[in-house]
Parts: sequence; structure tokens; C-alpha cells
Amino acid sequence: MIKTSFMWLLALAVFLSGRAAAQQQVEYSLTPITESLYSFVGGPRGTHIGAVLVTEEGIVVADTMDPESSKWLRAELKSRFDQPVKYVIFSHSHYDHIGGSNPFKDDGATIIAHENVEQEILWWEEDSQRMTRWDVALPDVTFSEKLTLKIGKKTINLVYLGPGGHTDSLAAVQFVEDRTVMIVDAANIKTVGYKTLGLSPLLGTIRQLRDASALEFDHVLSGHPEIGNRRDLEIFTDYISTLADQVGEAIKDGKSLEETQQGMQMDRFKKHLGNWDAWFLLNVQGAYEKLLHENEEN
Repeated sequence: MIKTSFMWLLALAVFLSGRAAAQQQVEYSLTPITESLYSFVGGPRGTHIGAVLVTEEGIVVADTMDPESSKWLRAELKSRFDQPVKYVIFSHSHYDHIGGSNPFKDDGATIIAHENVEQEILWWEEDSQRMTRWDVALPDVTFSEKLTLKIGKKTINLVYLGPGGHTDSLAAVQFVEDRTVMIVDAANIKTVGYKTLGLSPLLGTIRQLRDASALEFDHVLSGHPEIGNRRDLEIFTDYISTLADQVGEAIKDGKSLEETQQGMQMDRFKKHLGNWDAWFLLNVQGAYEKLLHENEEN
């Protein structure tokens, strides 16, 4: 009886462990946004999104995610389209968006990025060997303010969004004819910011969002699902700007974090942005800490 119970428990443990692994398995996808532009969902936990443009002269990939995602995408493109990947664009230097880019380079693709990307990649490599562990390629072609890429009948504008925000290398990727723009990590779609808003300077990120909003587009990819539209970007930019304004005023008035959180007047955004109850007060905390730090630096 004891032996039977033990074997049953062992079988149950194996089953549950397999089930947990299956739940953690990433579900990759390549889904049309327009006739020629696709969203690519992958990343370490299936929480990242990039873009793939298919033309009669070749394919352009914007952000490759991580080595496993890259492996899946290379096989998927080969099976679905009779075209080589000509270019890989880096939105910025963070390894979780540009990992797995080396195999594309080995296949003959040209890597394009802002001129600050290489220095930031090499810093990550020196700090924690992330370039090696994430199989990141260095760029072949760089630009300072803007680069226009023409392939087939399509035009892609890479527009530098300036320093002091979400990295000093962030570029908007504008697919002109497909009326789509990628603004990776700076923008959130249909949700408040993630917890305490990460490590990026707040005011610089707001400037990047405003610069990106000046471009022509209908669809927005923020680097993390889901896909939004111009109105979604406007709402988030308004939200994060209002957050910074109200928190900044509270700091000037000498209010504590708790007093600031209690005095926020931003309920008009609640119907538009998810994760409000879980993360809004954490957003206020993040903004408070960031603005205190930024004020000290200035």
C-alpha cells in the first residue's frame, strides 16, 4: 500500500511538473498587421513583440528577441516566404529585444542600429556577458539622427528619439506605407506602466514618447504585446506626463510619498488603462523616486 501510494505521488509530481513546464512554454506567432507587415510575438516568456516586413526584394526583421525566438522565427520565415532576410533592425540595445541576432547576420543579413547601440551592447557584455549569452550581433550600419531604408516598394524610417530616456540608443521604427511605428519599451499599450516604471529616467522617456508621437502612423508596437493605435499612444503619453506633473508638484510642496499617493487625481485614465489597481500606486512611487533623483542630479 505504501509503495502504491508512493508511486502514485511520484506520477502526480511528474505530471504537475510537466504541466508547469508546458504552461511556461513560449507560444510564438507571426500575425499579419497589413498585407506585408507582421507582428512577431516571442521573447523569454512570450511577452515581447517585434515586426517583420516581407517584400519582393527580401525581408526586414525589427528586433529578434532571444536565441530561442530567433531560431523559431528563422525557421518560420523560411517555411512561409521565398525571400531571404536582408536587414535586421535594432530598436535599441537591450539584449532581451536583440538577442539571437547573430544567426541572422551569419545568414547574410545586415544589422542596422543607432550609433550608440554598440557602446551599450559592449557595456552589457563587460558587465555580465549578455552579448555572448544572448547571441547578440554588433551592428553593421549605424546612423545618428535618421536613416531611411528602401526595400521593394516599401520605406522604413529609423528616427532617433534622443538621449536620457529608455537608453541613449532608442529609435522609432516607422513602416511608412504600412502606417505602423515601433516605440519599444518607452510606451505601454492599454495599461499603466510596469510596477515602479523600471530604470529609465522619467522625463527623458516622456520626451521620447512625444517625439515618436509626431510621426505618421495608425498602428503602434510597444515591444510588448499588445498592438495599439495612435489613440492608445496618446492616452499613455498623456497619462505618464500627467503622472510626472502631479508628482513633481507634490515634491515641490514637500509632500511625502504616502501623501503624494493619496493626493493623486488621475481617475480619468482608469477606464483606459489596465492593471490600475495592481500598479498605479507603484507607478506613483516610481515617478516620485525618479523625479527626486533627477532633481538631485540637476
